[in-house]
Amino acid sequence: DPSIRGYVLNGGDVTDQRRAAQDLISARDSALSASKAKSEFLSTMSHEIRTPMNGVIGLTELLLGTTLDDDQLELASGIKVSAENLLAIINDILDFSKIEAGRLEVEEIAFNIESVADDVGRILAASAANKDLELLVDVHPDVPESLLGDAVRIQQVLLNLAANAVKFTTYGEVVVRLNVTHEYDDRTEARFEVIDTGMGIGLADQQR
Repeated sequence: DPSIRGYVLNGGDVTDQRRAAQDLISARDSALSASKAKSEFLSTMSHEIRTPMNGVIGLTELLLGTTLDDDQLELASGIKVSAENLLAIINDILDFSKIEAGRLEVEEIAFNIESVADDVGRILAASAANKDLELLVDVHPDVPESLLGDAVRIQQVLLNLAANAVKFTTYGEVVVRLNVTHEYDDRTEARFEVIDTGMGIGLADQQR
């Protein structure tokens, strides 16, 4: 077009913006790499620690099966309870790493739900006794003896709730209760309750 005699170009320096965008990408990549490394570390260490912990628990069970006097029996029982508590923490760490990696799978295997509740009471018995708390496990007779589900995850949740109840209760009792709320042809709806005489959960935190 011969009427056009020239051009006017408007420009701006975008060096800083481009550098900031590149820095943001680098920071994101570094964070993702660090998160992956942390998850892999947690998973590896959890597996490595569980092996000797299971050995401690197994050997302690064998020791408890021998002839011990009352003091030795109490000490050996304390070792077993402490080892089981530590193993529960290790399992929590392993689950956390699996969740981050998107690999957590809920199992469906046959288990005795009363035994799960009893194990929780047994693990926390020493902690409750040290605080002069009465720890009760109440399983209603209607609860089926065998169910299909993820016993490990159920026990972890129940143990966390009951352990918090023992921790924040200064006097009175902690009750772990299990009953059946509804039964279908091939399914059972069970309700777990952890009841304590402690301070309770603040109103502001209850909804959360």
